[in-house]
Amino acid sequence: MRDESLEDIERTDKYLTEALKPSIEVLQDAWEEILDTTKRHSRVAWALLRNAAAKNLIEDVLTVEFPSTGEAKGFLVSGHDKVLTDAMLDVVGVRLRIAAVVRSDASPSTRPVGDTGRELTGMELIQRQLGGQVIGEPSGGYSDEPPF
Repeated sequence: MRDESLEDIERTDKYLTEALKPSIEVLQDAWEEILDTTKRHSRVAWALLRNAAAKNLIEDVLTVEFPSTGEAKGFLVSGHDKVLTDAMLDVVGVRLRIAAVVRSDASPSTRPVGDTGRELTGMELIQRQLGGQVIGEPSGGYSDEPPF
């Protein structure tokens, strides 16, 4: 049986975490200061972020909108998202995860980086949605036949 005081502490911690989480408006207002802090840690990260914008905050995920696919991919694959999360921790006191989207000049909506607009199936779906990775192909190929 768990100690009731431990449950009270965990519940209080959860409420404090929620209460201290900034809104998207707070992040947008602090964006220039966050960028300045990012620049002090990494000029490359700052260069990729200087034309980006904080667009949305859902739970602990900040969506950052980039003007091009190249900038968004370059930012994410190079690990500069950690520099941004550290800068946000310094400026607004919270560590958030980062999602990147590309600004669409054709419409006001945004799409996730790498989204081609077509429906994904099979391995592409597993890789994109679940982070799966192809590690090899079976030597005999695939078969629709049951293994026994």
